[in-house]
Amino acid sequence: MIQGNAGAQFNARVRIGDGWNTGAIVFQNLFTKPNNGNEIMFIDVTSANINLGVGDTFVIETQGNDTGAGLVGSYDPSNPQYPEFLFLNGPGCFSDCGWRHGFNTYMIEGGGLTLDLSGPCPGQVTVDISGATPGGRVAIVYGTCNGSTTIPGGPCAGTVLDVGGATLLRFVTADANGNASTSGNAPQGACGRICVQAVDATTCETSNDEGL
Repeated sequence: MIQGNAGAQFNARVRIGDGWNTGAIVFQNLFTKPNNGNEIMFIDVTSANINLGVGDTFVIETQGNDTGAGLVGSYDPSNPQYPEFLFLNGPGCFSDCGWRHGFNTYMIEGGGLTLDLSGPCPGQVTVDISGATPGGRVAIVYGTCNGSTTIPGGPCAGTVLDVGGATLLRFVTADANGNASTSGNAPQGACGRICVQAVDATTCETSNDEGL
């Protein structure tokens, strides 16, 4: 909840991980209060394509710009509404550690790791990945479109892929929004026979598979 008069402004940012952290900003924007007094403001961050799993932590940052906006939260040092501290300008909790930022978060189910192929076969084919762990590695594999493969070892051992005889093509690193892209040459012999799939190396989530 935000206090202040209509026209007061504040910056809101989101970072992935525990607080306090100064990791990559995955969302930021300047917001203006439409009304006077205390009001709940809804901030839509779906455009940032932030993907979180159960138990993942994130930091909500709010920063004023001397236009009169302020936070309204809760204060109960003996029984705070959530365990994470409210920070101010760096490590260490604000005041006596009893204050909390007042907010609710809403998540859209679905989406997840998605793979998209574009380009001719045979020829130069581009693989676009979305919904990956921000900053994480994604394995791109290929195999026959009929059949499946169970990853035999490593962090994702036991994960079942939707391609037969899966072979690692390469690893790519997702950007702060969970997107990645790579390209390569698809030979004539792969057309109509080989499918491509992605695996998030952090969560072991698999994408859809697409044929060349």
